[in-house]
Amino acid sequence: MKSPIITILALSGAAFSLAQAETVLFSDNFDTSANSWDVNFEYDSGTRQSGTLGNSQYYVADEPGYWAQVDHDSYLDALSIHGNGPTYDTSVTPYTTFDYDLAAGESLSMSIDLNPYDDASSWAAMSIGNTGGAEAISTGFGVLVRSDATYEIWSSGSSVASGTATSFTDYGTLEILVSGVSGAAYTWDGSDADVEVIFEGSSIYAATITGGYTQNFLTLLSYNAGGANGFDNLTVSVVPEPSTYAMLAGCFGLAFVILKRRRQA
Repeated sequence: MKSPIITILALSGAAFSLAQAETVLFSDNFDTSANSWDVNFEYDSGTRQSGTLGNSQYYVADEPGYWAQVDHDSYLDALSIHGNGPTYDTSVTPYTTFDYDLAAGESLSMSIDLNPYDDASSWAAMSIGNTGGAEAISTGFGVLVRSDATYEIWSSGSSVASGTATSFTDYGTLEILVSGVSGAAYTWDGSDADVEVIFEGSSIYAATITGGYTQNFLTLLSYNAGGANGFDNLTVSVVPEPSTYAMLAGCFGLAFVILKRRRQA
């Protein structure tokens, strides 16, 4: 039988491996050296984007009255989507589809910092799904947030939840997690998928999506009545399920009990 010390060392190694298990697939901090109407400005500069999938350019939907830019000054290195009035939504989506195959116990995390324009009718949003560049929050699975922290969650054309999240100043962090049902592996084959929405560190929605996804486009959407919505620190990563951490904690607890009993003996 292994000694308790060896057991604890082995578990410590497992903990270290788990801590290293988060894999950042794609990250964009939108940091640029100057303002630009080209949202792909300096995307491959080596300081703006990173991740194992490499650099990714964006497609910008051509909608009347709206435009997008990377702001070096007014928005402190962020993506902003501007509007001249309540006409249409504007969407920005990476060309890359983040359909990374997930092992059992893994989730795909997609997070973005949102700064909705300070107007009751304006909102900033992120959606995922099989269609890239869709200009409606109702396409795929999407979450919109207003400056007063009210939110709406849409799935396959229907509003499925709404409420008021944790209040925030300027930017609030929205995260969407996708995994196989009950922590199963997921290979983007159209099977059912579990989704969870987290805003400012608190879970606000969780459900199983029937039919799931065959690929995963990530779209940033904006609606405003004359101002601008800000987007910053887009990150797509693979993270362990919370149950994985719980299992590891249980192993540490067992090792501690074994060591304590051996010392008492």
